Amino acid sequence: MIDNNHDFVMPKGDDDEVVIPFAEELPQGARIDFAVFRDADLEDDMIHKTAVALDEDGNAVFKLHHKDTEDLKRGTYEYRVKVTSNTGEIKTVVYGHTFTLV
Repeated sequence: MIDNNHDFVMPKGDDDEVVIPFAEELPQGARIDFAVFRDADLEDDMIHKTAVALDEDGNAVFKLHHKDTEDLKRGTYEYRVKVTSNTGEIKTVVYGHTFTLV
């Protein structure tokens, strides 16, 4: 579940979704990457998911499977969301928020 501060909490080993709302349409051919990191250094992502389209409500939906978290320790991680255009331009649109496994 994601809260109003864009912090996400989920039970370890569950199947769930991370839903990130976008206020504007994405450029044609853009890629959206969701990555979870051990700490603020943002090195060595623990989970990485990619979306290539928004749903009908303008959200990027990243499906997490139980295998994505079953080997991770319970605790708080950080995540970020980046958009990469078809020309290679990269823009980080969400960062500094937490992803907590309980």
